[in-house]
Amino acid sequence: MFQPPKNAARTILTESLRLTEVVNSLLTLSRLESGQQNTALGPVRVLEVIEDCLDRLNGLAVQQGISLVLASFEQGIVAYSEKELLGKILENLLTNAIRYTKATVTITVKEEKRQAAISVSDDGDGIDEKDLPHLFERCHKGKGGNFGIGLAIAYSAAEKMGGILSAENQVNGGAVFTLVLKIF
Repeated sequence: MFQPPKNAARTILTESLRLTEVVNSLLTLSRLESGQQNTALGPVRVLEVIEDCLDRLNGLAVQQGISLVLASFEQGIVAYSEKELLGKILENLLTNAIRYTKATVTITVKEEKRQAAISVSDDGDGIDEKDLPHLFERCHKGKGGNFGIGLAIAYSAAEKMGGILSAENQVNGGAVFTLVLKIF
């Protein structure tokens, strides 16, 4: 007679949660790409959204022995964006950085030419050169990636807000993702 393992319920719950996450991510991406996502652009305090993301992800970082560093910047910067979409982008970039970094993830914000450039950098191995041109494509999964959906969502959300999301390798190692938005 078949006896299910003692932790079968936990495994089923974990896999159900992962599947729900994938489905929700695909629905979000579909709404963004089809224009069905209602976006009310307006003034959003960049610091507030960054702090919210850092609060949510600090436990994950601590658990993995990673430091999250917010570089000093002009805290009154207000971007022309949508708080929820900006949060999705930053949470995705920070989660990925935590996954790939060796020790430290750094968030920097710079204001230049009526734009805010929000960068998330890590000190990991960087992005494989063959993956760079495809990073923001739906279902493209780099080495160690989860579903290949998160960066596509981040890119579409940035576009929806009139912003630009880019990625590159740093000269001294690691990757940096930069989101550029208009200043309100």
